[in-house]
Amino acid sequence: MSRRFLFAIHLSVLALVGLMLLPASAIAQSHDETVTAAASVEKGRPIEWRKMIKPDDRILFLGDEITQQGFYTRAVADAFLTLMPKGDLRVFNGGKDGATTASALKDVEELLAMTKPTVVFIQLGLNDAMPKEGQADTSPASVAQDFHKNLTALVERLQQSSDLREIIILGPAAVQSGMDVNLDSLNFNDRLAKISDAGLAVAAERKVSFIDLFPHTHYVFEKVDKNLQDPLTLRGRVPSEEAHIIIASIILKGLGVTEKELEPLGWSPLPSRKMGRIRTALALRLEPPSVEAGRLSNEVYEALRAHDEAFFKAWRLAGKSPSTPSREMAMTAAVGAWSRVRKHVAENYGKP
Repeated sequence: MSRRFLFAIHLSVLALVGLMLLPASAIAQSHDETVTAAASVEKGRPIEWRKMIKPDDRILFLGDEITQQGFYTRAVADAFLTLMPKGDLRVFNGGKDGATTASALKDVEELLAMTKPTVVFIQLGLNDAMPKEGQADTSPASVAQDFHKNLTALVERLQQSSDLREIIILGPAAVQSGMDVNLDSLNFNDRLAKISDAGLAVAAERKVSFIDLFPHTHYVFEKVDKNLQDPLTLRGRVPSEEAHIIIASIILKGLGVTEKELEPLGWSPLPSRKMGRIRTALALRLEPPSVEAGRLSNEVYEALRAHDEAFFKAWRLAGKSPSTPSREMAMTAAVGAWSRVRKHVAENYGKP
């Protein structure tokens, strides 16, 4: 296990000065604002993603319903598969609706056995932030303290895995205010901000990586509300598919992926119309790709969807009833789905 401690992206909440100059139809992100790039605390220089994601890596995304949706995970995988078309990567979605740091500690043994990951992304906090029935102290500080304790236990367990080389903690994304009275009454974003701080503290203590999703998503969601646009979340709580692409861009930026690397590949997981709505809100300043390049990127993303569905059946459904296949059969189907992903990538990327 690498003992490096990497601070990934810490996007400052952008100032509202100058917003009146922006058209109401745009979700514009000011790329002129100062961004603290990913950096190694020990070495004091930016993260080089090629040293973190290596050929033959098996990447597991461990998380809650946001991860289970699969949108941001596929968008990140779309980028790395096309950046490393001969890298023989494998990506697994270990998201589970309702998951918390405490429940993930129970599920992780099964996932480690099934996926044997070398890299794990941890995306939790949404459900940890909800007050629990019978909980004596439901203050944001108390919730963050519990999150810190349980996340530490989870990271410690992962660090015992002999195959695992890298752990990246993802601070929780913000929720969108004004869409759910229950979330607003709890000052839910205040709770998530405290949890994000706790995640950063765990990363420092356990010497693993951290990428903060909260500031950028909070800014974008607030701006959507001010411009009276269609929401980027489902009832405020869970990001829409478009918002997931924004989250993926934060992760890629945090890992040190650059516009210069992604633009030639036409990274565009969604169709051009949807990408156009959010392009200026991405953490990476990317020009629209050609129609052909955008189409190929979207095809990788959709091929990954089929693999996610196959792995979900293997992990969550296999053997649960007489009508469902055995786990072995379901995993064979997942391997077949991944082979189709690799075939598409090989046919369209990495050629001289």
